[in-house]
Amino acid sequence: MAIPIFTDSLDGIPEPIREHYKKQDDGYVLEATAANGFAIENVAGLKSALSAARAEAKEAASKMAAFIGDDGEMIDPASAKQAIERLASLGNEADSESKVRAAVQAQIDALGKKHAQELSARDERVSGLTGQISKYILDDALLRALTDTSDGRTAAISPKVLASAMRDRLQVTETDGQFEVHVLDEQGHRRISPASGSDSWMTVQELVDEGRSGDLKPFFKAAPIAGTGSLEGRTGEAGGPAASPASNLNPTERLRAYYESQGG
Repeated sequence: MAIPIFTDSLDGIPEPIREHYKKQDDGYVLEATAANGFAIENVAGLKSALSAARAEAKEAASKMAAFIGDDGEMIDPASAKQAIERLASLGNEADSESKVRAAVQAQIDALGKKHAQELSARDERVSGLTGQISKYILDDALLRALTDTSDGRTAAISPKVLASAMRDRLQVTETDGQFEVHVLDEQGHRRISPASGSDSWMTVQELVDEGRSGDLKPFFKAAPIAGTGSLEGRTGEAGGPAASPASNLNPTERLRAYYESQGG
């Protein structure tokens, strides 16, 4: 039977594995240790909050349209105070039309200021939520590529550390609710696939494969030598003959030393 990640009740869960469930407000969640790029993550709340924040921002922007002047600029909030002062200075000598005009302008300016503040707060919230979701998407794409061992590939020695270091080579874009991961060059332009004769965009797997056989080779496990079952000597952790001074460093320290040597 498949073991559910989340359940409302432990009644249907076999007794030996009930201890691996942690009680939450709305049920029980399976506690599992992350490994090889797989982990139990709940991003439903983030996505829901992002969707709600975008809807609120859109509604607020629609309301703000009424407070945009003919020149396309927001009505100056400071004019609210000036309008009130003008109304007071008119006194009993002012006609009713002038008083009404001044009062209406004061209300418009006050509302304009309030809505501008609401829009700013919502934009900041949307930006924060988008950043969190982008990180999840990039880490997921990189971890899957770094731990892929199909077609003779070797997995990264420390996938999470390497994913963190490679994250700035990627960018998440969102169009009509759909997220895409783009591979970028040093100038921030989207890269073309290195495959011969291809005019498609470069994939995350191709980026990782490029590093696996290039500048990031020391951070991947060694491949078995044909007919022996032994490993090539590339890093102290992966096995092999000679050990360099870097062999005494853990994967995180080796990665940091590598990027420092490259001027990173």
